[in-house]
Amino acid sequence: VIEDGLPPSIVEKSGFKALFAHLSRGRKEARLPSCRTIRRRLDDLSVAWAPKVKTRLSSSHTICVTCDVWTRFGKDSLLGIIAHHRLPTDPENPECSSIHPGPISTTTVALDPVRGSHTAENLREVFLRAIEPLNIMDKVQFLTTDSGPDVKKMALKLLPEDLPSLKAWFPCCGHNLHLVIVNALAFHKSNKKQAANESEGRKMDDMLDDLQDAESNREAHESSCVGPESDSGSDSDSDWDGLLRDHEDDSGDEEWSADVENRNDARWLVGVDTSGHMGSTQSKISWALARGRALVKLTRCSNFVRDETKAIREELGFPADHMLPLDVPTRWNSTAHFLKELIKYRCVIETLQSRIAHCGNKKLKKMIRLCGLRSDDFELFGAICRCLAPFEEATRWLSGSHYSTIISLSMVLVLLSSWLGKLRQSMNRYDDSISLKLLPLLIQKFDKYFSYAKEGRSSKFIIAAGYLNPDTRNLSSTVTSSNPWAVDDKQGRTCVLQCIEELGIDRETKIAASSGNEATPRAQDATGIAKQNASSSSSDEDFTAHVLQAMSGSDSPEVCEDHEDREARSERLLRHLLTYEDRARHKQRRDELSKVAAAGPVGTSERFRAFWDACYDLEEVFELACLLSLIPSSSVSSESSFSVCTALTRSNRAKMSSKRLRGLLLCKEPKEV
Repeated sequence: VIEDGLPPSIVEKSGFKALFAHLSRGRKEARLPSCRTIRRRLDDLSVAWAPKVKTRLSSSHTICVTCDVWTRFGKDSLLGIIAHHRLPTDPENPECSSIHPGPISTTTVALDPVRGSHTAENLREVFLRAIEPLNIMDKVQFLTTDSGPDVKKMALKLLPEDLPSLKAWFPCCGHNLHLVIVNALAFHKSNKKQAANESEGRKMDDMLDDLQDAESNREAHESSCVGPESDSGSDSDSDWDGLLRDHEDDSGDEEWSADVENRNDARWLVGVDTSGHMGSTQSKISWALARGRALVKLTRCSNFVRDETKAIREELGFPADHMLPLDVPTRWNSTAHFLKELIKYRCVIETLQSRIAHCGNKKLKKMIRLCGLRSDDFELFGAICRCLAPFEEATRWLSGSHYSTIISLSMVLVLLSSWLGKLRQSMNRYDDSISLKLLPLLIQKFDKYFSYAKEGRSSKFIIAAGYLNPDTRNLSSTVTSSNPWAVDDKQGRTCVLQCIEELGIDRETKIAASSGNEATPRAQDATGIAKQNASSSSSDEDFTAHVLQAMSGSDSPEVCEDHEDREARSERLLRHLLTYEDRARHKQRRDELSKVAAAGPVGTSERFRAFWDACYDLEEVFELACLLSLIPSSSVSSESSFSVCTALTRSNRAKMSSKRLRGLLLCKEPKEV
């Protein structure tokens, strides 16, 4: 029950009891534990697991943490905390150093309830209460959360006082990508004061409510009266028999709702614009989406419309039982899927609207006049889908490896920006006027929500990650200079040196001892490459002078010896960086860049790992590359701690208390990447 994530109450089900009796062959000594016994056992395992987590994390020198808040429907909120770290190469002797780093491990640290309001101070108390017993306060160096103002304040202003080793905070790239699209295209925004037909939205909502209320009254009347059914063949306005039915929810899950007001899955609703000024293009999108959603709801609220839709599908060769989906405000790709389904079934929708317009029911005819989709609506939906194609691919890249890091984020930013630029050129060539109005809105929000990757305290780590990824570096050299996310070598070297200095990465003693006083052939080659590059490029000379001046320190006689050591170290690091650039150029020629996209996110991660496994002689640069490959770029891993790590359905999770659910998750074995 615990291993498979089944609810403890399953032992009380008749089918489970029958299966147990069959497998036990009627032996009297075989007894099925009660639900209460399993829950007590679950608590015992939770208590026993805590020391294992502490021991597991104590052997790691650097820990990255992701946390996310999950708001349960009608219940308390839970803070999920996940630790990402590397296991020692030799588990029996964790203090033994090794050239090659161990595998990445993901450990569920806590799933604790958040009492009271979601203020920064309250979240900080819950976070520290879970972290302090593990003795990892001085090991947490990077933190990734959503972009909510309370969590952001906790990460930037409060936690640095408690976590002395905290170097940077990263907002969740998945959350930011969601905000880019829904806010740029006003997916869930309304501004009825500026709309010319401001009463249309209210009319559609009121009529749908009337349809559902009439269905409820009809069912109540049928349940209280016994007699012959009324004639349903009349087309009068008062004839509701056979017209209405219960609203059916596709999801069957009350934890996730399409209603913004319910604030379910509230963390992904933070930052979503639901009101405010809208341009003409955004206003058209908002009204077209409102009509589409109302039309889909109408197919679920009316028996007549449902039956007509089914008949039309059969006539046109579409699946008869397929229901058009509704989107939710917490996932932008649900809206993209919703629009694709409307376009796919356009002929069905247009035929349905034509039949309803000629039916005898005045209420339905009035409703279809309000929520009926027009040809320009479908053209707008098609333009939206074309503009969102790059973002769908970016989402697949970020989520394809199941562990998105800033290594993959840096490449996605370069690819996405390049794709948007080429898409704009293509639309100019084919005179796609609608898409040309949508793209600037998306690009503006994209630059706004991902500005942390170009400026700020965390930007140097993302730039260094892009520079140290051969795929991203070589790709940056092929894109145009107008791409703001491309990383040039000079900028990459500066950020790498800054990261090494801030993280305090020292030279590997094992490598230094094994190399002795004689330079290895690879080091001699590195020196030659450095001299060759320095003599052929004036920019490299300027960069070398800048590095030596920045790292030389004071000119006073007291620190002269330290000045020479730092100067020698900067020269050695520069040789390592030039060696890396040379190997990256020889490892991946331009004719191989097409294979990068074909390899996908998992293939890119494997290529990065294979490349740096052979570059351990680059010492501090090698250590930094291994560390950057550990930093998560998304906090979705914390959200998955209660949706992926267990096989419980959402309805079963909603029935469990936070304490039982936490115990169930902590008993799961951590995953290695």
